[in-house]
Amino acid sequence: AILLERDDVDAALRHLGRAADPVPNDPTIQMTLGRAFANRGTDAFAEKAFENALRVKPDFVAARHALGSLTLRARRMREAEAHYRQAVNFDGEDPKILTALAWCIFLNPDHPEGQRTQEARKRLSDVINLHRHGDAAYRLGLLLRKGGDEGGAQRQFAAAHRMDPDHVEAAREVRLVEMRAKNAEAERKDAAGFLGKLGLKK
Repeated sequence: AILLERDDVDAALRHLGRAADPVPNDPTIQMTLGRAFANRGTDAFAEKAFENALRVKPDFVAARHALGSLTLRARRMREAEAHYRQAVNFDGEDPKILTALAWCIFLNPDHPEGQRTQEARKRLSDVINLHRHGDAAYRLGLLLRKGGDEGGAQRQFAAAHRMDPDHVEAAREVRLVEMRAKNAEAERKDAAGFLGKLGLKK
């Protein structure tokens, strides 16, 4: 773990690989090994390590969450949704997992679009109301934007930023809105000044 914090991924993999040999059934070592592989971008090896951890400890929520994240990143939506549903079965109060499940449902083409949009929207709203989780508000904003409700999307982005000022994507959306507002105000003042010079301003 210390080597990973130092971003020395190769050294961490060598160390963890040696540690995993004599204790292949240690889920904690397999979990840490999977994270090291994921940090390196070798997702296939990471996935195998997370699966090994779950084979020993089926209720290992962190490993299930990690598998969900990997398969979501690979756009394997059916698998990602299944992983997050299993994670929720063991921990139904973690807002990160609840948000990820809602997002997987929204993106999973196995469900009719109207149905998955409605279910994801309800789930995200519930997470926001119960946990005030910034990423849930941000995801709801993306969902609303895709549905053409830009005003609703911007309100959710602003809410996400208030809930979690460190949320990078929400902060970027808020900055863009502020920048557009400043530019619009500058253009309005420039237009008013021009009209004034022409004697047309009331």
